[in-house]
Amino acid sequence: MYRAPTANDTRSELGGRFDDLTMVSGMPLILRGRLAWEHDWVDNPALNAGFQSLPGSSFIVYGAAPPKDSALTTAGAELHINSNWSLLGKFDGDFGSGAQTYSGSGTVRYTW
Repeated sequence: MYRAPTANDTRSELGGRFDDLTMVSGMPLILRGRLAWEHDWVDNPALNAGFQSLPGSSFIVYGAAPPKDSALTTAGAELHINSNWSLLGKFDGDFGSGAQTYSGSGTVRYTW
């Protein structure tokens, strides 16, 4: 049996979120954005692990250290076609020294 370690990571974010409602061909369009600075406080990404059934078998697992400072971005749009249907699209980015993360999503929503 494996004795699972516990890891904690603290990060802070400072920035702003914005949205704007406009009309496109008589349909409401909400544009959203976010821009923030993120600071990660982890100094050592090492975890001490071991097997419970084998005493003294501890070992250290080293993970990749996240960048200390990153820029966080979000750009999105939500178009309400009518009272039931809407389309959403969103892009998120995390840009740091030596590490970049991108993600995007799209949604077709029907509510009743």
